[in-house]
Amino acid sequence: MPELSRVLAEIAQAGGHLRLEERRLVLLLPEETPALRERAMRWGEALALLALEAPKGELSPQLLALLAEAVERWGLPGALALLEKTREALGGSPRPRA
Repeated sequence: MPELSRVLAEIAQAGGHLRLEERRLVLLLPEETPALRERAMRWGEALALLALEAPKGELSPQLLALLAEAVERWGLPGALALLEKTREALGGSPRPRA
């Protein structure tokens, strides 16, 4: 999942936070970056599941950087990998690949 890894790394480098608020995924960036926000929202489900597993439902820039490295190295964590396989098996389009 190189594309997801890059999105996570870019959010971390920008000093951004991902947070779940009342079942909504919120991307907080110090500066508005429309292109990054658009690319991140394509991964909304995956990012929301990652944030759900994070302490207090929030991914700080440090956690995002670690996640980016882990996804680059090992791929998606278990539940997300299952979600992707199910989506593809049901005929849905896979996530964008780099």
